[in-house]
Amino acid sequence: MARRLQCLDTRRPHNGDGFGVGYYTDPKLGPEPCIFISTIPAWNCINLERLASKTMSSLIFAHVRATTDGTLVHGGTDNEWAFALFVDSMEKIGHDPSADVADGGFDHSVLCTAMLRTIERINLLIADIPERYRAASKLDTHSLHNFAVTDGFSVVCTRYVSSRTDEAASLYFS
Repeated sequence: MARRLQCLDTRRPHNGDGFGVGYYTDPKLGPEPCIFISTIPAWNCINLERLASKTMSSLIFAHVRATTDGTLVHGGTDNEWAFALFVDSMEKIGHDPSADVADGGFDHSVLCTAMLRTIERINLLIADIPERYRAASKLDTHSLHNFAVTDGFSVVCTRYVSSRTDEAASLYFS
């Protein structure tokens, strides 16, 4: 838990407006991951600290939402749309995203291929927006995403920025 404060990027202010943690336990407890989510910042969550002190797993996956402009996010987010594209990309390359990895469902190379296809599709969708709509609504079409997916055994992550001038968001691994 002490590392959580060290990972904050101090070059610009952050609004940590929620987080999530997922991990797999002993298969005897079932194939589904344990999931803990909260709408408060991770560094202020005593329940996370209590849970972390009693959690053992070979893979723990966490996400801290840290918006830089102070806006709140209310469902229907770009993250949810990007994940839907990712799941669809997995299906289009011939893999069932709900398949059990232990039964030969897919591996990290499939996750990586699906991730790259997802980014390609996002770029194509943005490119298809007519210029008249971009100009009329002053639409910002830059994409800044950290993508991270897991099959329960490995993690595939990417920092993605479509702009030539914007800086990528922070991404930490430990």
